[in-house]
Amino acid sequence: MLDHLDRCPHKPGPVANHGCPDHDRDGDGLADRVDRCPDRFGLAAHNGCPPPDADGDGVPDARDRCKRGAEVYNGVRDTDGCPDRPAAVARLHKDRVEVVGKLGFVNRDRSLSRAGSYRLRIAAALLGQRTPGVVEVEVVAGYGLSYGDSMQRARRRAAAMVAALRKRLPKYTKLVAKPRGPDGKPRIVLRYH
Repeated sequence: MLDHLDRCPHKPGPVANHGCPDHDRDGDGLADRVDRCPDRFGLAAHNGCPPPDADGDGVPDARDRCKRGAEVYNGVRDTDGCPDRPAAVARLHKDRVEVVGKLGFVNRDRSLSRAGSYRLRIAAALLGQRTPGVVEVEVVAGYGLSYGDSMQRARRRAAAMVAALRKRLPKYTKLVAKPRGPDGKPRIVLRYH
């Protein structure tokens, strides 16, 4: 393409885009113009969409041994797609992973306890199945403290989680800390998109 017709003369791109590179909003390697799911990370074999998952448990149907029963993520055969015991330590939803129960922090909320590291490892494995581009680490400190103290605790815990997740997720994943004030039961939610 001639430079005077090229809208992006310093970047390579197809003529169909007036010389500009293809857009890929979800970062799955497929250009938006051919990606059937341009806002969700997917596979080329599925035209840019995630593989089918009838029960929504994060285990693709091709590997899911229990297509009608959702996987319970608890460190016990977490890749077979079947519910099992003991109880879940993390739950996968369409747009988020919820850590179940207390995560556990030490060192004045600046790092995770051994149990907290285990729960976060399970949650990170769930996030890894979705291959998100952005993960928002939402931490609600709960009641019992002043608003200022609650926010400080939420900030420290969110920072500790971001640091721990950075070691477990792909480098291109953007991690955003979202501390919340005392608005209910303490909880930790990892929202992804």
